[in-house]
Amino acid sequence: MVNFQTTLMKTGIYTSSQKANIAFYNVVLDAIPSPSNPNITYNWSNGASTQSISVPDGGPYRVTASLGGCSISEQVDIPKNPEDYLWIYPSGCYTTCYTRGDKDEEYSYLIGPTLELETWSWNNYGSSVQTGSNTFQTPFYLMGNGSYTSTINTGHCTAESDPLEYSLIDCKKCEIEDVKIEEVYQNHTLYCSFTYNIMIYSSASTSFTATISDDFNNVSIIPSSFTINPGVNNLQFTVIPQGSFSGSTNWTIQGSMFMDGQYVPCIYELRVEIPRCDNALYGSKMIKVGDSINPQLEDLLTIYPNPAKETATVYYEMSSEGGDLEVYDLSGLSVAKHNLRSAKGEVALNTGKYQAGVYIVVLRQSNGHTMQQKLVIE
Repeated sequence: MVNFQTTLMKTGIYTSSQKANIAFYNVVLDAIPSPSNPNITYNWSNGASTQSISVPDGGPYRVTASLGGCSISEQVDIPKNPEDYLWIYPSGCYTTCYTRGDKDEEYSYLIGPTLELETWSWNNYGSSVQTGSNTFQTPFYLMGNGSYTSTINTGHCTAESDPLEYSLIDCKKCEIEDVKIEEVYQNHTLYCSFTYNIMIYSSASTSFTATISDDFNNVSIIPSSFTINPGVNNLQFTVIPQGSFSGSTNWTIQGSMFMDGQYVPCIYELRVEIPRCDNALYGSKMIKVGDSINPQLEDLLTIYPNPAKETATVYYEMSSEGGDLEVYDLSGLSVAKHNLRSAKGEVALNTGKYQAGVYIVVLRQSNGHTMQQKLVIE
């Protein structure tokens, strides 16, 4: 019997090299035995068998060192590349509006990733305006025009998001006299979705193009843009909950009206009830809106990056020890399926082989609970 110890050490972190505009994130891990012996063999959780390995991404890594029938194991958790989390921050040009008199209630806000960060900051025109360390990133309210970015550090490296060029303007209330949700049906799809038949009565003298969105991203609404004509408009929308959401949420209709010889932006806000899906079989049936229950489950389903191009990673935490992860296109066709054998983990998706568009990732647990998230492939 040979007694020895082994220590895992991070002896190198390479993140600054650039090739074809791609940043490389590599961490070198060394297994250091005590006492040292050239006959020690090493087996790593990623399949490597050398004393030193270079890993391209964060996560748990475990090594087992063996000598003369004796073995010992050590594990280390490597922080992920901060660039893996930058997808959550919006970028580009964005204009939002408020109705005068309600400005204090109309501020939009930005959120950070759902993990503790070693350091973080919200920036405006390159200057830090809010910071923190060893905490979750605090939501940041957009209280005026600016060029906003976020800088985060996950433990070894720092990354900054692309700028959000944000404008806050005064809006009128759209000339919409009434909005009624007349019928709600649960759709016959393998993921949770509903059909909402909605009547919008417009008192405007001309037609205008509008968009509709959920203020808190609790649901996806399809189509998101449509035309509102003068008088009665009978419209139909597909509503896809995110996660396991049900209950009350806010929708905003935003458009533009022709007034005083020019087009001016306008908004109309409404409160909407989202029913709870039947987790057994998603059959077509009429729903009585108002009977929603939002179960308090400590489950988690996130996708990054999202939107994705070549690859995406699905991270999950669930209350059962097994289940299935399935990806559907909006027609209900299953394009990928993975069996899950642990309560927490990651699944890599090869999104490069799918057509660009919107997909629904569904997590079905062995205890009957279901969660889902929208995945956008560019």
